[in-house]
Amino acid sequence: SESVNVRNRALKQSARLVTQSILSNGTEGLDMASAVRQWRCLRHLTAVGVAVVTSNGFGVAELFDYRNQDASAVDGITGGMYGIRLDNMVSGINAFEALAGAKLHSNTTGRKQRERYRYVCVVLASQILTLLDAFIFPDNLDSSKAASQLHGLALVRSTEPRLGKSQGPLLASLVRLSLILLAYLEPSSVRFLQACSRLRCFLHWTLEIIRESVALGGYSVAFHELNAPLDRLVLAIVLQCHRALSRCSVVLVEMESSPWDKYFSDSESRQKSHRRLFRAVLELREIVFAAYRGRNEVLRAALSLQAHEALARGLEEMSSPKFLLKSSKEASLRTFLKNDWMTSFHDVEAIGDMMISEQVANGQVYKNRTATTIGRQAITELVSENAAIVKEYSDLLGIPFNLYCENQRRWAETEAVREREFEGNEAVKKFAIKYRSDSVEGNKILMAKFSLAMKRMLWIVRTSNDPWNPFKRWLFPSTTDTLYRRILFAPNYYFNDHADACYESTLGKERDKITQEETRRKEKEREMTEALLRVGDAIVPYDESALEDFEDDDPERTDDEILIGWKSENDGNSESDNDNNGEQKFNSKDTESVTLESKSIGSEWDQFDDTDFGENDDSDPDAWAKKFMWSEGEHFVQSFESVVIVSLQSTMEGKLLLTTQNVYFHQTEDALDVFTKQPVKRDDESPRQDLQWKLSRLTDIHGRRYMLKAQGLELFFADMKGLFLKFGGMKERDAFFSKLTSNCKAPLLRPMKSLNPRTVFKKTKLTDMWRKRKISNFQYLMMLNLMAGRTFNDVTQYPVFPWVLCDYTSETLDLSDHRIYRDLSKPVGALNPDRLAQLIERYNDLDGFVSEEEKFLYGSHYSSPGVVLHYLVRQEPYTSMHIALQSGRFDCADRMFHDVAGCWDSCMTSTSDVKELTPEFFTCP
Repeated sequence: SESVNVRNRALKQSARLVTQSILSNGTEGLDMASAVRQWRCLRHLTAVGVAVVTSNGFGVAELFDYRNQDASAVDGITGGMYGIRLDNMVSGINAFEALAGAKLHSNTTGRKQRERYRYVCVVLASQILTLLDAFIFPDNLDSSKAASQLHGLALVRSTEPRLGKSQGPLLASLVRLSLILLAYLEPSSVRFLQACSRLRCFLHWTLEIIRESVALGGYSVAFHELNAPLDRLVLAIVLQCHRALSRCSVVLVEMESSPWDKYFSDSESRQKSHRRLFRAVLELREIVFAAYRGRNEVLRAALSLQAHEALARGLEEMSSPKFLLKSSKEASLRTFLKNDWMTSFHDVEAIGDMMISEQVANGQVYKNRTATTIGRQAITELVSENAAIVKEYSDLLGIPFNLYCENQRRWAETEAVREREFEGNEAVKKFAIKYRSDSVEGNKILMAKFSLAMKRMLWIVRTSNDPWNPFKRWLFPSTTDTLYRRILFAPNYYFNDHADACYESTLGKERDKITQEETRRKEKEREMTEALLRVGDAIVPYDESALEDFEDDDPERTDDEILIGWKSENDGNSESDNDNNGEQKFNSKDTESVTLESKSIGSEWDQFDDTDFGENDDSDPDAWAKKFMWSEGEHFVQSFESVVIVSLQSTMEGKLLLTTQNVYFHQTEDALDVFTKQPVKRDDESPRQDLQWKLSRLTDIHGRRYMLKAQGLELFFADMKGLFLKFGGMKERDAFFSKLTSNCKAPLLRPMKSLNPRTVFKKTKLTDMWRKRKISNFQYLMMLNLMAGRTFNDVTQYPVFPWVLCDYTSETLDLSDHRIYRDLSKPVGALNPDRLAQLIERYNDLDGFVSEEEKFLYGSHYSSPGVVLHYLVRQEPYTSMHIALQSGRFDCADRMFHDVAGCWDSCMTSTSDVKELTPEFFTCP
């Protein structure tokens, strides 16, 4: 693209200025100091790149592990053929594109992750070498002249340490980066061909430096201590060329045996790749041949006998004049790819964490000759070099931090810091005191939240497992459907069979308890009698002479004072007891003073807000409601103290907060059982409840009486849930109703101006709807119950339904026969004329015994808590309520409900039984 070309031109122009300055010794281009400074930056960058790729596991020694190289035909990241394709990479250092292309952010591990790191290292090495190409091989130099060779060699032979001495000269670093490209690039790509050409040049420069050292030192032995690092790199170059030639051979076979459209977009692209592949093979062969001619001593010592013989035979055959005359260049390259050295020695041997190629000398036996272990030692030294490079790089990365720590240590020894430390210690102590005082409450809140979370998790698990649970228990739900029917039961997760509440067993337990108490009483009386007898035997006879020895020196001392003094003198334990008590009181006071002191110290740090631990702010009494998420535009309307939520089993007192869009409730007292008036058992760690109801779902409001006082309201919501609220009196109830209907947003609420049941009933025209058959009998009776003040939330005001049939003995019923129906114009107590006469007679007989106001006709009520629990005793929660009403046990079996016909007969004949039915008789299956 145009931007890439602009970058390349700018890079080459900058490199030309640096090159001219270096060649002209500062007379042309930049000044010498600037040119040297820029070149040093490039050398430093190269050393950092080598350290990065080595620390990521792609050093020279790690490249010998051919098992880690991708064996698939197409690279998974770039789509290259048997290697990474970098034809579209831009020049210059741009690690961001490499990281983005490698997708290191993806959640992968193992081999996939290593492949992505390999891609990043290859990109980094390619970009560094491409950047240095503009300086080492500038366009303004003629490559045919010796000056160009001297120029590049002068630049890369620098041994100035940038990241330590482990990397050696710059040339060694460039060879290390080139070997990475040789190992992982696509063999038929342009980048691979450039890497081969560049490596060939680097090898010539390496051999030139070795020749200079040999000429100066007068030695040529392989792996001499002065040339050993470069000799090891020559060996590594030959081994990597062998591997690269093998990859080229595989790519050539795959390319020629497959259709051109398998890997290429057109046949022309295939031909170009084919030509580049042969050029790369030619470059690699020339590299091996140059190493063989220039440093055969190293190859003879480091390669096995068989491998060196095969290499020598293959290279000598290729260089013979007879072979060159008979074969073309392509044919000679194909023949070279098929020689013994190329077709063999592809395995590696693992020795610990080190991988050694099969052709490296490691004591192999060939033709009754044993190879040396010099090759293995060379590979070991390469591994040590990699470790040294990584260590020096890590140490240099830590130098700034170490300097910072040293500066901090010196600064910490100053007097000012000592004073600040003292102030800090004092502050920490104050914070610690505050923390200790708050951590307990904070932990309680956390445990409470954890308990609620576990309960919610338990609810989720139960909800998930409910469809597959064949042993469910059920209970009546707290809500009804839109027709006010309770026909869908709710799961009972806390089922109790109440076996311990059996009537007979509880009677037996009471008898056993009485017997045990009587036994204990008699045992106690016997022990007291024996104690009195023992005391009587120990009494001494009265002796008047004993008093003559005692004379009072103080004649004004009273008898009481004498008695007190005698007690104080003879009761030796009293003083010590007093001392002990005084000491205990003193300790308690000390403890109290310490507590008060700690509280006073903690109070100074007012930046601690209790709301951080979930507590209410004392300055805002309604802060508890702020933990809910308030709607936009929602604001406070009025609050009400001592409001009680009435439910079927318990009552809960607290504070009610009314806003424009919600109703909030903050529990201030423990919930009380409706029968026992005792606190309902709950977990010690669970906090009291804070509840919220949305007024946007409010549909109806009805006035209620509670404890025979008009002080309650029942709110009904769209989900058919009812909220029974008991206020402190009628005035507070009416204030709440007025504020809610005038200042709050309740779009679903039916317009109501009165809480009087008669007024509400007249405005609904409910009877007309019933007469026109727009609603059913059940709906009509339920609406009458609700408007009359009856509710499912109060067992003392439970909805009432009448007996409809009077025939419970016939096997079949004729619904058209009016005789099977009960007379609904009379109450149950007046249906039987004979019983009614007895009741009237008893009423008249009360004259003279009680006042007129105390006279009664019926001795019981048509609906009461006992009646409701009598009918519904077999279904929770009414079973538990029945047991609570009967003092912890079931009622006598003869008095419990077990037959509808028998219950009807009792209502018709008994003078104390005039009960009606409940809605569940008409809704439950």
